[in-house]
Amino acid sequence: MDVNLEFLFTKITDSTVSYWKNTIDISGAKTDPDDIVLQILENKLKESPEILKEDYIVHSTSWRYEEGGNIVLTYLIYSDFMDFGSNEIKTVPFSNMRLAVSTSHKRPRPELITEEHVISHALRHLAFLIKNGNYDDYKRCLSKGTLSKLRRLKEIPAGEF
Repeated sequence: MDVNLEFLFTKITDSTVSYWKNTIDISGAKTDPDDIVLQILENKLKESPEILKEDYIVHSTSWRYEEGGNIVLTYLIYSDFMDFGSNEIKTVPFSNMRLAVSTSHKRPRPELITEEHVISHALRHLAFLIKNGNYDDYKRCLSKGTLSKLRRLKEIPAGEF
């Protein structure tokens, strides 16, 4: 079985979520995925660990199985100061954040999981942590506008009521 790290470089602007996705294969790695993520971020963003800690939220949000035998570990990399450089970014209207939903309680994994579903899950997870936990270091990384948007987001990370 292959294991991939999925990085979702993300920021909320006005009424949209902008993101860039990058994936790497770590199937043979014998290192903690958190350490791999932080090392890659230091190299890719050319930021010091101190700046990463002050301006970026790095959070493992989910994992999923994909057909063909892949396990994907997803990390949200969020910053209001995110510079996507020359990478092709995608946008999702903030109002269109939808969750992937299973059609059967006997098969909890939804049949279709899109990038937009994964982004929605990641941001809802972040909203949940901000609203319900002692995550002051996360809150310090976010602008008042971003905090306001996240607080309005339904904090249900997965599933459906």
